[in-house]
Amino acid sequence: MAGLAFVRRESTVANQLSPATCGASGEISTQLIGCCYGLVCATSSINVNYGVCIPGDGGSITVGPSLISPFGEGVADHVAALAADNAATDTSTTTDTTNTSETTTTTEEERDARIAAAEARRTAQQNEQQLRKDQKKIDKQNRKEARRLAEERNRGPSLALRLTLPAVSGEPEIVKVTNTGKTGIVLNRIESALAPDDSADLLPPYPLAAGQSFLFLSGVTTGGGQSPNELNWNNNPVCSPDITGDGFLISAAFTADSVNHDYVVLCDPAPAVATTPVKSKKKKKSGRGRKPGNGKKNGKRQAG
Repeated sequence: MAGLAFVRRESTVANQLSPATCGASGEISTQLIGCCYGLVCATSSINVNYGVCIPGDGGSITVGPSLISPFGEGVADHVAALAADNAATDTSTTTDTTNTSETTTTTEEERDARIAAAEARRTAQQNEQQLRKDQKKIDKQNRKEARRLAEERNRGPSLALRLTLPAVSGEPEIVKVTNTGKTGIVLNRIESALAPDDSADLLPPYPLAAGQSFLFLSGVTTGGGQSPNELNWNNNPVCSPDITGDGFLISAAFTADSVNHDYVVLCDPAPAVATTPVKSKKKKKSGRGRKPGNGKKNGKRQAG
């Protein structure tokens, strides 16, 4: 019996010395013995292989660099408070990181906005400069065209007059008037150069577009003048071999209200002879090019 009792006592001691399967709240937690369900191992950052079990979701957490001692009252509450402070610090760090990221993003967006605004201003300036250049070019062309029109109006319409005399008796004299300018004109009157009373007014003035022609017929007793672009204005011929210097005078203008300009085509036009004036050479004066001084040099009279 004594031997049996001894065996029982050894079994009891063995049961008391056998390691626990998990650590309760406030007990030690190591790599071999973890915390029970509903607890977490709180360790120090100095020694992560040793800690204290506190309420949590399992696993292990680091609560700071302070050494953790499982002995003493309220150790679980103390370590839990450290864990809460560490979590708050992590949250603050995360918030700061988020704020820094947001600040960086905001700074990049502001920089992109400034670059876009600068590009927009540069594009607007370039467009404005191009518009000014185009407007200057248009103004220059308009001034040039205005000068051309003014000069053309001062000269009068650009006309080409061609006289066709009859080859046989009974055929009409034909004066063909062609508008060789770039704008339309009006024909107002035709008359004999030496006999102004032999005339005909076009009422209303006949409009002649650029490039168009009109025919004036004379010396026709019957027929002629049937076409809308011709006029039989005189039954008697104007040109005569016995009269020199006679011809046709035609009045034309740019509009019915503008100044008339007269154009003449003669019955016997004299051939034009081009002459070139000869410039007379000026006689070179003696002593030209000499410096004045009356024999003086450097302010002193030279000795004779």
